[in-house]
Amino acid sequence: KKYRALHSATILPNITYFSNSKLPVVTIPPPNSKIILMVGTFSYSPNASGAAAFIRSAWPAILSKHPDAQLHLVGGGLPKKMLLKWQSIKGVKVKGFVDNLSLAYQKCSITIAPILAGAGTNIKVLESAAYCRTPVISKVAHQGLDNHFINSESCLVTETVDQMADACIELLEKYELNIQIAKNGFDVIKSHYMRKNFNLAVKSAVQRTVILSG
Repeated sequence: KKYRALHSATILPNITYFSNSKLPVVTIPPPNSKIILMVGTFSYSPNASGAAAFIRSAWPAILSKHPDAQLHLVGGGLPKKMLLKWQSIKGVKVKGFVDNLSLAYQKCSITIAPILAGAGTNIKVLESAAYCRTPVISKVAHQGLDNHFINSESCLVTETVDQMADACIELLEKYELNIQIAKNGFDVIKSHYMRKNFNLAVKSAVQRTVILSG
């Protein structure tokens, strides 16, 4: 009742940005990769605090099962003190800003979005799926994407950071499951999160507005 005007509002799909609006060259996860990737701007507090929570609570459990696992953190803005602290932890590689995200995604097995606070849709979940990598995500990162990204089908959604560790371990140990979920996520991108979907939603909204105002 309070936001009555929203009943006729049009929801525009979030979309990832790629050159010429084309999806990247897609490869399946390397069968021997134990790289878990997180991409984000770490000057943004939810990214930094989410990564810190993952390193503190999930990473030791993952290493106990897979001592050769690596966590790659890609993105700028991380304070030097935190960078040095994280770099000293076994398996954690703070990559900082990289010119070519494609290489980072091609080398990894899965991605994480351990976002514990914030609003809006998480573009990195879409980006991961567009690169055909299974996103292991928090409930917060799942917000706004839950109509199309279904838990255990096109992503893995976790209630807690501890559960995120379990999800990562499962995917590292079940390669065929990881591939299937990654492919399902890629299909979701092609069906719902391309520029053509955005353009059609805008066109429909404009046409409806013209009709109502006429």
